[in-house]
Amino acid sequence: MSEPTGRPATDKPSTGSSVPATPMGATPRTASGKQASRSGDPATRRAAQVRPEPRKQSVGNPTWWVPVMCGLMIAGVVWVSTFYISEGAYPVTIGYWNLAIGMGMIMLGFLMTTRWK
Repeated sequence: MSEPTGRPATDKPSTGSSVPATPMGATPRTASGKQASRSGDPATRRAAQVRPEPRKQSVGNPTWWVPVMCGLMIAGVVWVSTFYISEGAYPVTIGYWNLAIGMGMIMLGFLMTTRWK
């Protein structure tokens, strides 16, 4: 008498394959258990490839943001420097309001850096 193997007895002869049939919609596997996407057969590999969805662009600033931000800071420094070097004659003859204009441009540039992504 033979010992039980734990498998149900069938009338069909064994095919020797230990890989179960894949249900509909499942990824087919090769005899060694690897996925078809890793198969050596190019046709099987192409059929099993799944294209990822394109990445959404990250939310960022418009392309003009950084040039305007840097331009404001540089223009502010140039404005204040010109006022001091020319002893108040340039850029505009409005007295110490030139400092307010220059510092305002510098502050706007730095405020823009807080929103820079």
